[in-house]
Amino acid sequence: MSTLEKTCNNFTPDKVRVRLEQYAIARKRITYGNLVEDINGVRGKGHVFQRYLRQAFIQIDREDRRCGRPCITAMVVRQDTCNPGMGFYVGKCDMAKMTEADLEEFSEQLQELVIAYYAKKDSDTSE
Repeated sequence: MSTLEKTCNNFTPDKVRVRLEQYAIARKRITYGNLVEDINGVRGKGHVFQRYLRQAFIQIDREDRRCGRPCITAMVVRQDTCNPGMGFYVGKCDMAKMTEADLEEFSEQLQELVIAYYAKKDSDTSE
């Protein structure tokens, strides 16, 4: 198994979710590159690992929908725009009818829901 394959095996939905929950509890967004660094311990460009992140995100989104949780992958943003990448919006809204400002507002509202959900979950477990 190559080093890249070993590295990419780190992007399991469980490992990614743990990191995203930590950021949601801290009320912070995370860039794709920083998520890669957090999981691998090495700075990497998010686009290099895009396929592996996307596979994990799809499974996480499905589980969130099934369990009635807000979409935690909303916390992962592009460094240049501070918004999720365009793939995030697929299946979540009608992008054809939305302006860039609409998409930004949509993602901010989702991020607020995620933060509120995980803040409550964190306070419930610390009692």
